[in-house]
Amino acid sequence: MKKHFLKLPQMQIEFSNYEPAQEILIVSGGRAPNVDWFNNAKVNRNVWCVDHGIDFCYANDIMPNFLIGDFDSASRKAVDWSIEHGVK
Repeated sequence: MKKHFLKLPQMQIEFSNYEPAQEILIVSGGRAPNVDWFNNAKVNRNVWCVDHGIDFCYANDIMPNFLIGDFDSASRKAVDWSIEHGVK
């Protein structure tokens, strides 16, 4: 039985018979995560921003891999910043 471990700053989760193709960390609206926690959690993972999540990334100079949403809750400055840097 093959095991996979999802390692986060505060815990490790063990899965049996699970082989992830790619690990993704999603940041969205709501309460922003602790920046140190997020920076530790994003190691070896793609960062996807959903709507207002781009504001968190912009404020903390974290370049996401992808943007998702209509961005009606995101600042125009943060969205433009990500587009200027080629975020898909």
